Amino acid sequence: MKDTRPIKIGNTGVTLTGEKDPGGTWRGSGTATRPPWSDVTGWVQEKLGVHLPKEITDLRLEALLVELTQPPSGSVSYYLALTVTFPVGALTPTLVIAVDHQTAKGNAAFRVTASLNLTTQQGDVYTFSGDLTVDKTLAFSLRWNAGDEGVPLTSLAKALGLDLGSDDLPAVTITGATLLYRSASQTAPYGLAASFTSTAVAAAAVISG
Repeated sequence: MKDTRPIKIGNTGVTLTGEKDPGGTWRGSGTATRPPWSDVTGWVQEKLGVHLPKEITDLRLEALLVELTQPPSGSVSYYLALTVTFPVGALTPTLVIAVDHQTAKGNAAFRVTASLNLTTQQGDVYTFSGDLTVDKTLAFSLRWNAGDEGVPLTSLAKALGLDLGSDDLPAVTITGATLLYRSASQTAPYGLAASFTSTAVAAAAVISG
């Protein structure tokens, strides 16, 4: 039977809805819309042991999702997903930062991941995902696979807000790409490494900006 449990993230109240499994472990989740960063940062530091740098808290926080797992005995573990808008050039796609906190035999383990959705004017969505480094700066390397058919280079460039300088380009199909970001880099914080095929060559290219 489902039940609810209220928790506080700073001064933001979140109602978790969940239930116990046959083994007695209770799992529940809840959401909050546009909570203030001042509520979130202290809770993340206290409960998850993760410091959120200014490069993250300067972004607009749209929503959070928190999942709680409470076994019959032992420590509570959390999964937290923060949805922010993240500028990539002239675009502001959605970046989801997830902190997965698990406790096993008293030892806490953490994994911080991210996924970035880029949407074209035609409605196509490119989802980049991978690990994220959260320290005094912000860095990530997010991978996207184009699938068996791939996508035209011009389509991916438009989704990223890149000007290739010419519409008269050879037919190039992107088979995958990695979006790189490091906030500490003042000259070129972004990088894009793309694998591609054309009628004559299969290679990789790197673009930074």
